[in-house]
Amino acid sequence: MPDEKEKTVADPCDAYMSMRPIWNKCRAICAGEEAVKSHDTLVTDEDNFLVPFSPSMSQVQYDFLKREAELPGVTSEFAHLLVGSLLRREPEVSCETAPEGAIDWIVQEFGADSSPLVSFMDNLLWEEVTVTRGWTFVDYSGELPYPVSWKAESVINWRHTNKALTMVIVAVLEEVTATNEFHPTTRTVYHVHEVVEGAYQIRRFVKKSDNDYEVLGPPSVPLMFDKPLAYIPAWPNNGEVDPVLPFLLVLINKEIALYNKITRRNHLLYNASTYTPYTIGVEETAFKKIVQAGLGSWLNLPEGAEIGVLKAPTESLADLEKSIAAGFEEMAKLGVRMLSPENSQSGVALQLRNASQTARVGIMNTRIGVIMRQVIAFMINWRYGTEVKAEDVKFDLQSDFSMYTRDDAWLRIITEWYENGHIPRSIWVRILRNSEALPDDYNDDDGLLEIAKSENFAKTYLEKIDASEDQ
Repeated sequence: MPDEKEKTVADPCDAYMSMRPIWNKCRAICAGEEAVKSHDTLVTDEDNFLVPFSPSMSQVQYDFLKREAELPGVTSEFAHLLVGSLLRREPEVSCETAPEGAIDWIVQEFGADSSPLVSFMDNLLWEEVTVTRGWTFVDYSGELPYPVSWKAESVINWRHTNKALTMVIVAVLEEVTATNEFHPTTRTVYHVHEVVEGAYQIRRFVKKSDNDYEVLGPPSVPLMFDKPLAYIPAWPNNGEVDPVLPFLLVLINKEIALYNKITRRNHLLYNASTYTPYTIGVEETAFKKIVQAGLGSWLNLPEGAEIGVLKAPTESLADLEKSIAAGFEEMAKLGVRMLSPENSQSGVALQLRNASQTARVGIMNTRIGVIMRQVIAFMINWRYGTEVKAEDVKFDLQSDFSMYTRDDAWLRIITEWYENGHIPRSIWVRILRNSEALPDDYNDDDGLLEIAKSENFAKTYLEKIDASEDQ
């Protein structure tokens, strides 16, 4: 790192530098085996996941070891399960004070490319689960505001008070004019979002030479209601401006340990499946003839010479298998349950196992909901010129995040609460929908109307039967 006097707009802050290796590790493990092997490039890199057998291992030997490496992939599957569980249904968004059509716009055309809200939430949740350091920034281009996702690695510096952000520096790859129309040049541009004298502005810098950066044009000042904003329209998705340890870091570290154990087992299996002969008392010329003869040939050895075979490392294999099984059990105790069906070995089923993991997912669900209410209120106000407050917006990402299957007894209890007047019908219907007892597109008003028509039809039909019997 350069000295304080030599630091420029492109130099990350200390907190960023301390977290960057952790983010790289989490992204690689959650991305899968190919990303993990790409992460471990040089044998001398101390940040490698796969540890060499010895410091003297050559690069060729390390590359061969990586070909034998095997990542369990449990954390990656678990991360996908968490994101999928939180997006099992489309997020529920409503706001009584919003203009007509505003909520439909948010739900159906939320993204910059008019993509729906659920697509944006898919990327947001993946960032939150893997590195727990994503940001949502609202930009305005043309006629409509739209959200932009900032990854953890993009936000290289920040400053804040107890109440709000005062500065955020984001590294953005931008295409610049080039002589080749088919392959434009991409350069890193540093966007400085800051509040100066109570007004929000953006300055842009690009590298000119070493430790020298050129300002690209005058600062841009976004306007809202024809006035500059008083704050930076960017929010950390978990509500924490300063970085925190990733959500799955403990599981990721456990899987890295398993990655090394399984790879060493594979290496021993390779050695155990081959024979390593040795000779005693054989001169070099005779030794070459023995080697060229190959295994299974008749050999006439000189007097006093012998041939043997090294013992395969089967005992070490047994110990490693026990250690690997214990590693999986440790991950299970941390909240991941691995269920291999007895009649099929085609895959692994994962689900939340304990209250701790359920609580953490619940906290993540709640924090993201609070931030999205602010984002949605801001976007509606910027487009329609309204003054919708964040507390006016209802955003329910996933109320049924625990992923425990609700049995019949539980649903009967909820129904009894409704029938006895302990909960309103809207809450009862919502619970049934979240428990998949009702379809996601069920409309209770239409359902009640259909029930009423069915009851009237049945009543009229019975009256006709009674009348015919009297005649």
